[in-house]
Amino acid sequence: MLVLIFGMGVVASVTVLSAQADGAGRPEQCGRIWRLGLLLAALCGAGAAVVMLWGRKSCGSPGRATTSRSIGGEVIGCFAPGMAGHPDVHRHLVFLESIGRPRPGIESSRSPPIS
Repeated sequence: MLVLIFGMGVVASVTVLSAQADGAGRPEQCGRIWRLGLLLAALCGAGAAVVMLWGRKSCGSPGRATTSRSIGGEVIGCFAPGMAGHPDVHRHLVFLESIGRPRPGIESSRSPPIS
Protein backbone atom coordinates (compact mmCIF):
# COMPACT_ATOMS: atom_id res chain seq x y z
CA MET A 1 0.00 0.00 0.00
CA LEU A 2 2.86 2.38 0.72
CA VAL A 3 4.18 2.04 -2.82
CA LEU A 4 0.68 2.49 -4.27
CA ILE A 5 -0.06 5.65 -2.30
CA PHE A 6 3.37 7.10 -3.07
CA GLY A 7 2.78 6.63 -6.81
CA MET A 8 -0.61 8.31 -6.61
CA GLY A 9 0.88 11.23 -4.70
CA VAL A 10 3.67 11.76 -7.19
CA VAL A 11 1.27 11.79 -10.16
CA ALA A 12 -1.17 14.12 -8.34
CA SER A 13 0.77 17.11 -9.64
CA VAL A 14 -0.77 16.46 -13.07
CA THR A 15 -4.19 17.33 -11.64
CA VAL A 16 -3.21 20.69 -10.24
CA LEU A 17 -1.06 21.86 -13.15
CA SER A 18 -3.47 20.80 -15.90
CA ALA A 19 -6.49 22.30 -14.09
CA GLN A 20 -4.65 25.62 -13.82
CA ALA A 21 -3.69 25.56 -17.50
CA ASP A 22 -7.22 24.61 -18.57
CA GLY A 23 -8.71 27.36 -16.44
CA ALA A 24 -6.34 29.89 -17.99
CA GLY A 25 -7.44 28.86 -21.49
CA ARG A 26 -4.13 27.24 -22.53
CA PRO A 27 -4.98 23.76 -23.86
CA GLU A 28 -1.52 23.34 -25.41
CA GLN A 29 -0.07 23.60 -21.91
CA CYS A 30 -2.43 20.80 -20.79
CA GLY A 31 -0.98 18.53 -23.48
CA ARG A 32 2.54 19.31 -22.36
CA ILE A 33 1.65 18.52 -18.75
CA TRP A 34 0.01 15.27 -19.85
CA ARG A 35 3.17 14.19 -21.70
CA LEU A 36 5.45 15.13 -18.80
CA GLY A 37 3.12 13.19 -16.52
CA LEU A 38 3.71 10.15 -18.72
CA LEU A 39 7.43 10.33 -18.04
CA LEU A 40 6.82 10.84 -14.33
CA ALA A 41 4.37 7.93 -14.19
CA ALA A 42 6.73 5.62 -16.08
CA LEU A 43 9.63 6.38 -13.75
CA CYS A 44 7.47 6.07 -10.66
CA GLY A 45 5.87 2.82 -11.88
CA ALA A 46 9.17 1.21 -12.77
CA GLY A 47 10.59 2.24 -9.40
CA ALA A 48 7.56 0.81 -7.63
CA ALA A 49 7.92 -2.52 -9.42
CA VAL A 50 11.61 -2.73 -8.53
CA VAL A 51 10.92 -1.88 -4.87
CA MET A 52 8.21 -4.52 -4.70
CA LEU A 53 10.41 -7.17 -6.28
CA TRP A 54 13.09 -6.28 -3.74
CA GLY A 55 10.42 -6.61 -1.04
CA ARG A 56 9.58 -10.05 -2.35
CA LYS A 57 13.15 -11.14 -1.80
CA SER A 58 13.25 -9.56 1.65
CA CYS A 59 10.27 -11.71 2.65
CA GLY A 60 12.70 -14.60 2.56
CA SER A 61 14.90 -13.12 5.27
CA PRO A 62 15.92 -15.39 8.14
CA GLY A 63 13.79 -15.35 11.25
CA ARG A 64 10.44 -15.30 9.46
CA ALA A 65 8.04 -18.21 9.54
CA THR A 66 8.07 -20.33 6.41
CA THR A 67 4.37 -19.89 5.67
CA SER A 68 4.36 -16.10 5.98
CA ARG A 69 7.54 -15.91 3.93
CA SER A 70 6.20 -17.97 1.04
CA ILE A 71 2.69 -16.45 0.99
CA GLY A 72 3.93 -12.87 1.39
CA GLY A 73 6.51 -13.33 -1.35
CA GLU A 74 3.92 -14.78 -3.71
CA VAL A 75 1.49 -11.93 -3.11
CA ILE A 76 4.12 -9.25 -3.64
CA GLY A 77 5.34 -11.07 -6.75
CA CYS A 78 1.81 -10.96 -8.19
CA PHE A 79 1.32 -7.26 -7.48
CA ALA A 80 4.74 -6.04 -8.70
CA PRO A 81 4.14 -6.22 -12.48
CA GLY A 82 0.82 -4.39 -12.17
CA MET A 83 2.35 -1.62 -10.10
CA ALA A 84 4.43 -0.56 -13.09
CA GLY A 85 1.28 0.57 -14.92
CA HIS A 86 -0.80 1.88 -12.03
CA PRO A 87 0.63 5.43 -11.91
CA ASP A 88 -0.03 5.79 -15.65
CA VAL A 89 -3.68 4.75 -15.29
CA HIS A 90 -4.05 7.14 -12.37
CA ARG A 91 -2.46 9.90 -14.45
CA HIS A 92 -5.10 9.47 -17.15
CA LEU A 93 -7.91 9.56 -14.62
CA VAL A 94 -6.76 12.70 -12.84
CA PHE A 95 -5.97 14.47 -16.11
CA LEU A 96 -9.46 13.91 -17.50
CA GLU A 97 -10.95 15.03 -14.21
CA SER A 98 -8.83 18.19 -14.13
CA ILE A 99 -9.91 19.35 -17.59
CA GLY A 100 -13.56 18.60 -16.83
CA ARG A 101 -14.00 15.63 -19.16
CA PRO A 102 -14.50 12.51 -17.04
CA ARG A 103 -17.68 11.68 -18.96
CA PRO A 104 -16.59 8.61 -20.97
CA GLY A 105 -15.71 6.70 -17.82
CA ILE A 106 -18.89 7.75 -16.11
CA GLU A 107 -21.16 7.01 -19.07
CA SER A 108 -19.67 3.59 -19.78
CA SER A 109 -20.51 2.45 -16.26
CA ARG A 110 -24.20 3.26 -16.65
CA SER A 111 -26.49 0.50 -17.73
CA PRO A 112 -29.79 1.05 -19.50
CA PRO A 113 -32.92 0.77 -17.36
CA ILE A 114 -34.39 -2.68 -17.13
CA SER A 115 -37.95 -2.83 -18.45
